[in-house]
Amino acid sequence: MSRVRFERRQQEPLPIVWIDDEECYFTSKTQIESLKPAAPVLMVRPDERIGISRRQWRLICDFLDDSSGFPPVSLDEESTARDHAAHVGL
Repeated sequence: MSRVRFERRQQEPLPIVWIDDEECYFTSKTQIESLKPAAPVLMVRPDERIGISRRQWRLICDFLDDSSGFPPVSLDEESTARDHAAHVGL
């Protein structure tokens, strides 16, 4: 959220990629949308067991190459991601 606010103050705002297996959810997407980002935001929720998938990596690369075709905020959740109550990392 703070980065979205920061980019809104810039003369040439940059797109944002947010990768997080615990925070990238629809509710977070809605909160970011309410800030009206100045540049597109791509939220990526990988499967916490495997990390970013090849499909997600291609999506991130496409977004970084040209984010102009993306909506203001995009949420990509890996289909194999499981909901969990707390951090499961080591």
